[in-house]
Amino acid sequence: MITTTVRFLAVFLILIQPLSAQAPRPPWVDQRLKDNDFYHGIGKASLKNQNAQDQARINALKSISLSISTEISVLSKRNVMEVDDVSNTVYANEVVVSSVASIGDLELVGDYEDKKFHYVYYKYSKAKHRSNIDQAKQRAKSVYKEFLSYDDVDVYNKVSSLVKCYELIQFTYGESVNYTDSKVTFDLWTKVPGDLQNIIRQIRIVNDSQELRGVYGYQIEEPLRAGLQFILPPPYNLVPGGDLMVEFYFTAGAGDFSFSSVKADNGGFAETYISKVQSPRPTQLVKARVDLKAYKNDQRPSAFLDKKLNKIADYSQTSFNIEISKQQNDQIAIYVKSSQGIDNITVKRLNNYFEAEFLKISDYEIKDRNTAEKILEETGQNSADVCDSEECRILIGKTLQVDKFILVDVVALSSNNRKTIQCQMRITNITEKTTEQMRLYDDIYRESSAEEAVRKRISKWVQDFYNVLNPGVVNFMINPSFTGDIAFYIDGQYTGQSLPIYEYELDSHGKHTFSFEASGYESKKISYNINPQTGLVREENINLKKKSRFKAFLRSSIFPGMGQIYSADASNLGRRRMGRIFQSMGLVAFAGTAISWYGYDEAHKVYDSAYTNYLNSNQLNQINDSRDDAQDKHQKMTNIQSIAIGVSTITGAIWLFSALEAAISFPDYYATTNREGLDFKFVYNDGEIIPSVGYRTTF
Repeated sequence: MITTTVRFLAVFLILIQPLSAQAPRPPWVDQRLKDNDFYHGIGKASLKNQNAQDQARINALKSISLSISTEISVLSKRNVMEVDDVSNTVYANEVVVSSVASIGDLELVGDYEDKKFHYVYYKYSKAKHRSNIDQAKQRAKSVYKEFLSYDDVDVYNKVSSLVKCYELIQFTYGESVNYTDSKVTFDLWTKVPGDLQNIIRQIRIVNDSQELRGVYGYQIEEPLRAGLQFILPPPYNLVPGGDLMVEFYFTAGAGDFSFSSVKADNGGFAETYISKVQSPRPTQLVKARVDLKAYKNDQRPSAFLDKKLNKIADYSQTSFNIEISKQQNDQIAIYVKSSQGIDNITVKRLNNYFEAEFLKISDYEIKDRNTAEKILEETGQNSADVCDSEECRILIGKTLQVDKFILVDVVALSSNNRKTIQCQMRITNITEKTTEQMRLYDDIYRESSAEEAVRKRISKWVQDFYNVLNPGVVNFMINPSFTGDIAFYIDGQYTGQSLPIYEYELDSHGKHTFSFEASGYESKKISYNINPQTGLVREENINLKKKSRFKAFLRSSIFPGMGQIYSADASNLGRRRMGRIFQSMGLVAFAGTAISWYGYDEAHKVYDSAYTNYLNSNQLNQINDSRDDAQDKHQKMTNIQSIAIGVSTITGAIWLFSALEAAISFPDYYATTNREGLDFKFVYNDGEIIPSVGYRTTF
C-alpha cells in the first residue's frame, strides 16, 4: 500500500540525479561497509518492478530511518507518538523517513544492478544528523520566542508561529526542546501543541449557509460559507476571525471544491463552492476547520505532522449537511435507430421495448420519441445524423428539456450463414455537452428475425448499461486509534489503496468479497450483493483482531506450519516460507506414518496366517516348516512395527516443534520499545531451519 509518506519519498528521490549501473559488483552489495560515523542504508528491489530503481532508493532511505529509529529513546518516542500501540517500523516510516528526506543530507555511495535486482547504497553522517537536530532546536526556540511577542488579538501570526515551531521540532525526533520563559522551563514538545489547541478552542466556526441541495454529477449553486470568530479575553471579547485559512473536506460523500482551502475575509467569512458532486449518496457531509497545514514552511505532505495538525484543528469545526438527488431521477430521451439491417417501422417498435426496460429498473422520466423525430425533420437531418453528431444530440436534448439523451443504434448483419446483431448505446449529458458512456454489444443470433433477436437481448443490454451509469459504491472506515495501514482487496485483487475508503466505485454489480489486511492483525472478509435492488451504497466500520502467539501455537498444533502462515504478512514473509516448510515436513511425515502402519497391519495379517498354519500342522516336517515360516513373518512384522513407531515419533516431534517454533518466533508486531536482553528464535536460512540467539540492546 502506498501511503502519503511513500509517495512523497518517491517524488523526492526521483529528483536526485540519475544513477548509472556499475559493471563490477561492489562489495557493499553482499557485505555492508563498516563505518560507525555514518548511518548506512542499502536498498534492494526486484527488476520485475517497473520502478525498481526508485523503489530501491526508497528502501535504502527506510533502512537509514530504521537505524536512526532504533537509537531514539523510548521517552523521546513517547513525545512524538500519540498512542503506544505502534511498532518501531511504523515509527521509522512515518516520522523519521519524512524528516530525513526533507533535510536532504544523504550521500550516495553507489548503485548496482545484476540480473535480478537493483541495489542502491546511501549513507548519512551521524555528526551531520546531530548538527541538524541541534539547529532544529535553536530555530524552534527562536520561532516560539516570536510567538510570545504577539498580542492576543493577533491570532493569525500566533497560529502561524506555532505551526512553524511544531514543524521544526519534528526534526528533533522527540528529544526534549527546553525553553525558559520568566524563569519557568518547559518542553516545547508538549507546550507547542498545547498552546495551539488552546488557540483553536478559542475559535468559533459556524455554518453560515442556507439549506444545501444538489444533484449528483452537477455543481451546487449555493456556497458553503463558514463564519469565524475569536473568543478573546477582555477588552477584546469577540473578534472576527479574518485572514485565517479554512479547510473544507468531505467526511461522507464526495465532490470537487472550487477551492478546498480558503482565506477568511476581514469579516471572518470563508466560502467555497462544490463544483461537482461526485457521489450518489443521498445525504452528504462536509466539514470546515482551520487549515493548520497551510502554515507549514514545507508544503509537501507529511503523513505524521499533517495528521497531528488535523487532529488539533478538529477541536473547532462546523458541518454542512447536503441533500443529493440521484441520477435515476433525471429526465431522459431514448432514441433507437438502425444504421443497417432493420427497417424504420421495426425500429419504432424496438424503441418502445427499450423505454419499457429502462422504466422497469430506474426512476427515469422518459420523453416521447415522436418529439425528437419532429426536431430532426425541422433541422433537415435524418436518424444517421443523430449517431454521427454529438451537436445534434445536444440540440435535441435541449429542445426536449431533458438532462440526458440515450442513443441506441441496432445493426443486423448476415454473411456466410452467420447472423450477427450489434447494439451500440451511448448517453450524452445535455448540460455538460459531453458523451459520458458508450457500450457496444455484439452477439450471434439464431432467431428467425433480427427483431426477435433484439427483443430477447434488450433486458440484458439495458441492465448492463444502467449498471455502468450507476456503479456500486462502498465506504469502509476504521477506528481513529488504529495507527497502521489496512490494505483493501476486492475479490482477491489488491486495489492499491488502504483504509479509510470513501466512495469507491465498483466495476460491476452483483456479489463482491472485500478483504482487509494489516500487519499484525487477522485478515477480515465481507461479502455484499450490490445492485439497484439491494442498494448501491454500502458502508461499514472495519475492526481487525490482533494476531496472538497462542493462536499461532494452537494452529500449528492442529497441523504443522499453520501457525507460521497465520503470523505471516508483508513485513514477515519469512514466516510464510517457514510455514510451507513445516507443512511439507508434516505431510511427508504423516504420509510416512500412515504407510508404515499400513505396512505393519499387512505384515501382522501375514504373520497371523503363518501362525495359524503352524497351529494347524500335524506332521513333524510340516510343524518345523510352518514354525520357521511363522518366526520369519514375526520378525518382519516386528521390524516394520519398529519403523512405524520411529516414523510416528518423528511425526510427533515435527508437530510439537512446529507449534513451539510458531510461538517462540512469533513476530513482535507491536514493539514500541527497544527490548534489552537475550533474543531467541528460529530462522529460515538457505533451506534450513536454524536457531538464532542474540543479545538486544540500545546504544
